[in-house]
Amino acid sequence: MRLCQLQCLCLFLLIFSVCVSCSKTTSDTPPVEDTVLDTQPADVCASATAPVEWQVLKTCNMKGQFLSVWGTGPSDVWVVGAKGEIRHFDGCEWQTVDSGTNADLWWATGFEDGSVIIVGSEGTILRGDKSSGFTPQASGVDVTLYGVWGVSPDKLWTVGFSPNNAVPGVILHWDGQ
Repeated sequence: MRLCQLQCLCLFLLIFSVCVSCSKTTSDTPPVEDTVLDTQPADVCASATAPVEWQVLKTCNMKGQFLSVWGTGPSDVWVVGAKGEIRHFDGCEWQTVDSGTNADLWWATGFEDGSVIIVGSEGTILRGDKSSGFTPQASGVDVTLYGVWGVSPDKLWTVGFSPNNAVPGVILHWDGQ
């Protein structure tokens, strides 16, 4: 049990140190603007005639790092991240979706019916879709929830732990009730 906690803590510290080192700014640093890269963004709505390769779809002004991606297909992709960031890709462009929170969002999963579940820091659980937006659900915990998975919108599991190990790891189950 102690070894597992130590491994989880080491993994968290590694991820945290990378996130912190990437997000440090000084007072001389101008606000983040759209970044110009050496590569041209791909026109994802054009017909696919080029060989398959990783492409920059869009550079964007973000609140922080993206931490998870999930989708049902090329015209329904969700990304979530730091400071409540949620973006949805419809196959041609990215839209910013209001999360209603500043909590770091660590994981997203969803279902063919369009429903999406997102979990994150401070016990955050959001449920929603692209048309009606997201509403918080009470988790009963204040630990960071790092992953969520389910067989249906009413059969879900999420896991997490307290970054400072003040609270043991948790496994939460939702059965639609």
